[in-house]
Amino acid sequence: MADDAPQTYYDAVYHDAPVRALRFSQSTSIDGLTGLFTFTVWQRTAVRNGFVQTRTRPVFLIIASLIGALAIIVWFGVARGLAPLIDLEDAIARRSASDLTPIKRRIPQEVTGIVGRFNDLVGELSRTMEAKNAFISDAAHQLRNPIAGVLSLAESVANAKTLAVSKERSEDLLEAARDAGQLANNLLTLERAQARLPQDSKQRFAPLPILQEVSNKAATLAQEQGIAFQPVLACGNISLYGDPVMFEQAVLNIINNAMVHGGTHLKKIALTAHRVADRLEVSVSDDGKGIAPKDFDRARGRFSQVGPSAGSGLGLPITAAVAEAFGGRIELRNENRRFSVTMMLPHT
Repeated sequence: MADDAPQTYYDAVYHDAPVRALRFSQSTSIDGLTGLFTFTVWQRTAVRNGFVQTRTRPVFLIIASLIGALAIIVWFGVARGLAPLIDLEDAIARRSASDLTPIKRRIPQEVTGIVGRFNDLVGELSRTMEAKNAFISDAAHQLRNPIAGVLSLAESVANAKTLAVSKERSEDLLEAARDAGQLANNLLTLERAQARLPQDSKQRFAPLPILQEVSNKAATLAQEQGIAFQPVLACGNISLYGDPVMFEQAVLNIINNAMVHGGTHLKKIALTAHRVADRLEVSVSDDGKGIAPKDFDRARGRFSQVGPSAGSGLGLPITAAVAEAFGGRIELRNENRRFSVTMMLPHT
């Protein structure tokens, strides 16, 4: 028996109707007659298309219904799922320079970390703005009288009738201007010490050279006022991490406090620096009138003075702020008729 011929599909027309035909050849035997027979079969195209449509239309309807139902479910699910985020967006949009309160509403667990960090930043910004406002208020309040005094002295110099009077009042004006300038510098120093400094402004440095320079300056000032100055710097080669300028300013402030507030009985001032365990202790002591232990807290306050004095009341607050910026603290003592202020700073 010969091999079967390949099948052929084609479109045709039968009785004026389009049909789909199949022609193939096959070797077979029919009633004893054997040979290669060619068979042709066809089906009306309309019947085929109707069958396909009958079978596929319900499937399409089911699929369309499923897609529509899924779209509605997804839409409601997304809307419900995003509702907390939309509320969170609204809460953030409500925050402004006049409203920096933390976000306390319920939030999705997935954004808890982000909202927590946002609240930390808002809190830090709020504290910074409060500190800036307090600084502006304090500066305006504290500088008002010195500026008024400078203006008054300037007018008196301008209205002086003789050269001698003018020169005398000019000296008073110069002293008043210096006091006002010192107050402004102290205010800026305090603000800088209380502010959180960026990391790039901090560095590791050796305190000994700075203490030696401060000691030289203090010795000159003490000699001019007839005060004995005794430095004992035994801190070795240890180092501190922070702002060296602020460290120097803090030590100078302690020494200046001793000279300004020591009183008429002040004869000696001692500057000592030594290593104690994991910290550096820098202490300034004097034999002046000192501060009673009951007034220690008051002396730490900004613009606070225990008694009448020409100082600005910022010396100890500046020193305390610098010590805290270094991760340390200050300690006041009044023992054996000597008052001392000690900075305790961790060394590296």
